Amino acid sequence: MRARHLLGFFWFALALVPPASAAPAGAPVLIEKVTVVSPEREAPLRDAFVLLEGGRIRSVGTTRPPVAKDVRVVDGRGRFLVPGLIDSHVHVGTPPGMGTLTEDFVKRHEAILAAYWRQQPRSYLYHGVTTVVDLASPPGSAERFRSASLAPDLVSCAPLVLETGYPAAFLPAEVRARLVRYALPDTPEAATRLVQRAKEDGNRCIKLFFEDGFGEEKIWPIPSDPVAAAVRAETRRLGMPLVIHANALDMQTAALRHQPDVLAHGLWHWGASNEAPDLPEPIRQHLDAVLASGAAYQATFGVLDGMSHLFDPKFLDDPALKKVVPPSLLAWYRTEEAQFFKQELLAEVPALADPAVAQRMFGGVVSRGERAFAYLAQKGGRILLGSDTPSAPTWTDQPGLHTWEEMQHMARAGLSPRDLLKAATVRNAETFGMVDLGTVEPGKIANLLLLRADPLASVEAWNTIENVILHGELIPRESLADPGL
Repeated sequence: MRARHLLGFFWFALALVPPASAAPAGAPVLIEKVTVVSPEREAPLRDAFVLLEGGRIRSVGTTRPPVAKDVRVVDGRGRFLVPGLIDSHVHVGTPPGMGTLTEDFVKRHEAILAAYWRQQPRSYLYHGVTTVVDLASPPGSAERFRSASLAPDLVSCAPLVLETGYPAAFLPAEVRARLVRYALPDTPEAATRLVQRAKEDGNRCIKLFFEDGFGEEKIWPIPSDPVAAAVRAETRRLGMPLVIHANALDMQTAALRHQPDVLAHGLWHWGASNEAPDLPEPIRQHLDAVLASGAAYQATFGVLDGMSHLFDPKFLDDPALKKVVPPSLLAWYRTEEAQFFKQELLAEVPALADPAVAQRMFGGVVSRGERAFAYLAQKGGRILLGSDTPSAPTWTDQPGLHTWEEMQHMARAGLSPRDLLKAATVRNAETFGMVDLGTVEPGKIANLLLLRADPLASVEAWNTIENVILHGELIPRESLADPGL
């Protein structure tokens, strides 16, 4: 079923005293009497003084440091200072819900697209995401994202794809050559050279796709073992993390043979064990293999949540959307043109028109993912925050908001507040070689959040952001909301 194959398709598609906004750009900042919650600490550091200078954390301690006269002093009493969130699975070149960006589409919706590109990086920041890892986007996307006046730090990952495999097979022939920048060759030697070229182009990681079809359908080729082994060897030599897209038992099993640093997506498809209750032995054995491998794991619950939300008639009325989605784009989502993917799904399964049916249908897959995730979390697996924003050609997965929704789902599925803190900060930083991020420590880049609530008490604290701190600059959260609100 073509619509099912589109699942995961992304290619184109604190009140401060005085107000933080009064701080002159580049001035040192001293946050006084704040509670520091950082993943490397066994317990929060209370009544702390944190000095930010030159875009970095200069000092952290319980004694007020000597400061220059121009320092901006912030009263942090009753507030919690945490590292900024890192979302390690995004696609910044894909506007949610638009599918293939043809020349005609771009011409007809130029104003809507311009509004989206302006707001996109601010939407991530609004929800506390100060760093993103782009796992695949069209050429030029990273440059456009970084050119914004305010934008999270971005790490680019090169997607090595088979031209007849997932996801390149979705691309029209006339645009495939332009958009597939790293076509995976069929010899180990050529694959090694391709990894080297991706590194020279500025990419920090490599992504492979182990996706032969969903369910019982096997329609796409996957990288051969010799080619995948060559990619693994060269990424290891160059110090580049290897991410492998895989969400089915057989595909994750194949991926583990090549010792990936990250498994992108949760374990949704269990093969012969799909209908089994609890956690059947074949799945338990596989998850033990994931744990033994040391591979980090992205649950990406939001992929299926987003599919279900397509059939929720009240979804577009959510006030949270108005904070991060330009009004013109939000209005477009209500048009017939924007329903193309929803209509494809309805053509295959008319019963999805009933939201309860949609919730049950996608909920069954989500349940499998949750059971696998809970097992890994209980056993101390390396869980990462990765939202897959946007996933599939849906308009339900919005920048920043989708990350926040992913965090809530991870908490509901059994991840403790402390492990969620680690998954969203230091584990992502360690996995992707971002040594200057992920903790509140002297010398680190000052990408931080000032919260009104304790993130070690509840996931809801992550939605109490008062200020985003980006490279030492304090930004009031509400200034990041879409100005059309």
